Amino acid sequence: MKKVEITYNPYKLETTVLIDGKQLKENSEIRSRSQSGNRLQEWVEDLPALLVRETNERQFEVDFRGTEQDFEDLTFVLTQAVKDGILNAKINGEYKAIEIAEKEQKIKEVFAEINADDFPFEELRSKDMTEAFNKALNSEIDICVVATMSAGKSTLINAILGEKIMPSAAEACTAIITRLKNTTDANIPFSAKIYNEAGNEIESHAELDLETMQRLNQDKNVSEIRAEGNIPIVSSKEMKLILIDTPGPTNARNPDHKKVFYEMLSKSSKPLLLFLMDAQYESEDTFNLLKNIAATMKEGGKQSKDRFIFAVNKLDSLDPDVDKPQGFLARVCSYIEDADIKNPHVFGVAAQPAMNIRLMEKGKEISKSAAREARANIEKLNDEPDLHFEKYAPLPASLRGEINGKLDKARAEDDSLNNPQTALIHTGITSIEAAIRQYVEKYAKTAKIKTLVATFMGKLEGRLDEENMKNNILSNKDKRDEYKRQIDVINKNLADGKQAKQFQNAIDDALKNAKSDMASTVDAIAQGFERQITKYSDQYSGKELTISRAERVRTRLEKYAEKITPEFQSKLDAGIRENLIEICNELLKQYRNKLATLAEGLGDLDALEINPLKLMGGGFDFDIDVEDFVETRTERIVVGEEWVENRDRMFFQFWKPKGHYRDKIETKTENYVDGSSLIEEFTTPIQEWLLNNRNAALEYAGKESQAIVALFRKEFDRLDAVLNQKMLELEDVIREDYQTAEKIEELQENLKILQAIKNKVESILDI
Repeated sequence: MKKVEITYNPYKLETTVLIDGKQLKENSEIRSRSQSGNRLQEWVEDLPALLVRETNERQFEVDFRGTEQDFEDLTFVLTQAVKDGILNAKINGEYKAIEIAEKEQKIKEVFAEINADDFPFEELRSKDMTEAFNKALNSEIDICVVATMSAGKSTLINAILGEKIMPSAAEACTAIITRLKNTTDANIPFSAKIYNEAGNEIESHAELDLETMQRLNQDKNVSEIRAEGNIPIVSSKEMKLILIDTPGPTNARNPDHKKVFYEMLSKSSKPLLLFLMDAQYESEDTFNLLKNIAATMKEGGKQSKDRFIFAVNKLDSLDPDVDKPQGFLARVCSYIEDADIKNPHVFGVAAQPAMNIRLMEKGKEISKSAAREARANIEKLNDEPDLHFEKYAPLPASLRGEINGKLDKARAEDDSLNNPQTALIHTGITSIEAAIRQYVEKYAKTAKIKTLVATFMGKLEGRLDEENMKNNILSNKDKRDEYKRQIDVINKNLADGKQAKQFQNAIDDALKNAKSDMASTVDAIAQGFERQITKYSDQYSGKELTISRAERVRTRLEKYAEKITPEFQSKLDAGIRENLIEICNELLKQYRNKLATLAEGLGDLDALEINPLKLMGGGFDFDIDVEDFVETRTERIVVGEEWVENRDRMFFQFWKPKGHYRDKIETKTENYVDGSSLIEEFTTPIQEWLLNNRNAALEYAGKESQAIVALFRKEFDRLDAVLNQKMLELEDVIREDYQTAEKIEELQENLKILQAIKNKVESILDI
């Protein structure tokens, strides 16, 4: 049996893996994956197979040190691997709950210390760094709610809010995008600003209510509502959560609205997506959406799976004696798995009772019939064990324990069938909220802590390296000549026009390669859609279609055209965004290479005391009328046989037959549609649109790339000036007249201050 020790810190994104107490070999894939700076969840699903392959063993004892949520993820993966027969594993853990609020407060205190007027390092309290810190402090996470038609999406959102502000009429729910942002923990009304398609604000409301929302949803001039208030799932002090109510890609009236779903799928920030269905969940549109989700889930490890929550609403309408909810949920799971989504997180929920219970608990006014229905539902949910939807929720043990604890507490206070608190838990709404909260805590909040630290840690470490260099110069007077030699070589290389030209050439090559990569990316995306179009074309090309079938084909083609418009645009956006990020990373890499070449001729860069690297620490209108392609054809067709008398036979010509059978011919006129003409009319505008969008995307990408390079060149010039100044400071330190007792004491004090702050930050990030 192999002993595996895993330590993971989600705040630092640091993972160490030991097998039998030993470090892994250099060529170990586990070592490569664990030390790549990725989240544990991005590679943990591959761990069982990697352990077996690298050790040639199947028996393991795994010890984990980290946070509780990460331990549960590791436990889930290893348990599943045991079920699948990959290995056998005993799992032990030392873990703590995530302490976001406490860590955030300590980081704020450190940042305040750095920004104090008497802090000796001016560059560590710059305006840019303060802005970056405040931006990280107010970081946001999107939660996109998508639903099949009439699934009860607005009711579910209202249940989460504990407020009835989202209109639930079917015609009102497909109109606009609503972004609800939690900006307060106080129970005050939502305020809102209203925008048209051009992005211009057209009205605002200090207090948003249901009547206003109903009017806005029916107003064709309204494209988006941005509202702010309290969303109780997560405290606004910890995270700015944005709940996005989107019409979805299958039922939006605005093509730009359809893009929201696909943009959410492709966002690198991995926002959470809540997909709501009801009992009528099976449809071609739903299955196609699930296939899109499946493709996304395969790209990012366990986090990409965690960010999709599937919920089935209106399960309280099932008769448990006829169709038990647990069995119904199993069928939904099977349906989702058929779309190539493995082990989906599927929750059962009764949104209407949940909303009414919360409204009543908060003293909100509801109709008498709604109140009667709510009271009946409370008794029904409490009385019928099969309707306790929290039992079926795919939650880890810690969250199950938390919900069961709330249930026990509520029952201890009131064990009657009329207890609204126990009924609320049974609706399943608290289980969905727990899953959302877990995702926010596990991913968004830990990322926020890391980003907060990163806003000043880089400059802090750079200044600490610089002060250490100065200290080494002062402490090692016998090496003064060597230090001076290193500084002279670096200064000479800085002034060398040849090296500067090489760097400019490297930047030009990076831009050229970026444009080529973008063209390849855009072409690959366009070709994928062209293959889809060809697949559709081949089904009908060269065929003659009846009018009724042609109408059905036309409807199907139009739906397909409407679908690919936002999908293509969002994939183009995502592809270009990724390429622009790549060019940024390449430019930074080239600058780091330039810094490294400044020390050419001085030997091993890592061994140098004077180290430059350490010093710088549209859619289109699609309308086909089948009648335009109707043609008339007259043809002779065989419909049977008929007797034809031989009229030229004389009575005495007995050898001639009296007659013969021949094909009976009738003339039939019918209308038909030439499939090739219909398909050509369908494909031509789409292919033109794809080409136009491809060209526009490349033009945009080219301009953006050039703008990025221009900005980076300007920034690199600034950094060169900073480096020159730092080299001048090091030259000063080498001079004998600088090396006074007072200067040495000042330097030692600066080192203590910087090291103390670094130690404080690192202790905050420890678990």
